[in-house]
Amino acid sequence: LAPGYHRYRWRVLGDGSSAEGGVWVVPRATPAVVFDVDGTLTTSDGELIDELLGHSADAFAGAAAVAQRWAELGYLIVYVTGRPTPLRALTQRWLDLRGFPYGPLFTPADLGSAVPTRAGVGAFKRATLQALADAGLVFVRAYGNAATDVCAYAEAGIAPERTFIVGTPTPCPPHPLPQPLPDYVEHLPDVARQPPAR
Repeated sequence: LAPGYHRYRWRVLGDGSSAEGGVWVVPRATPAVVFDVDGTLTTSDGELIDELLGHSADAFAGAAAVAQRWAELGYLIVYVTGRPTPLRALTQRWLDLRGFPYGPLFTPADLGSAVPTRAGVGAFKRATLQALADAGLVFVRAYGNAATDVCAYAEAGIAPERTFIVGTPTPCPPHPLPQPLPDYVEHLPDVARQPPAR
């Protein structure tokens, strides 16, 4: 298959039932940018509750524009969230409605990996990013908001100087502090100056 996203459908011949899915084909050494969702793209970790109650969660001003600009420059956008797999469709719909570029979305399959601790969601994110890096992705930037993001990104080999944290970054010894991200709108010109992906 050519690089990109490819949909597929499985059909059971016996009863005619079917299921859809998709696969990303990505060449080795593809440059990528990773985003957390809650508290990073949404305005707080509590926005998930609004989503579950049927209200669309608010997004930070400029967050979609930053992600879109990275995509326009040719970088693969990857979303890694602690939202469990049953909320995957809801999360994808939110990203689509808010204008975020399409990209692989990774969610934990078990509730233990969704617990907001270093051993829970932190371990899930670190293992996911490490597997993607081992498969050949090259993460040039990472965006998060929590201590679990800081540690997961650093331990997966993403340099703290290329990691941007919404709010005040929390240290993850022995790694240096990542960059604070006070505002996506102010951050957009920095992204616009980045070289196109090769």
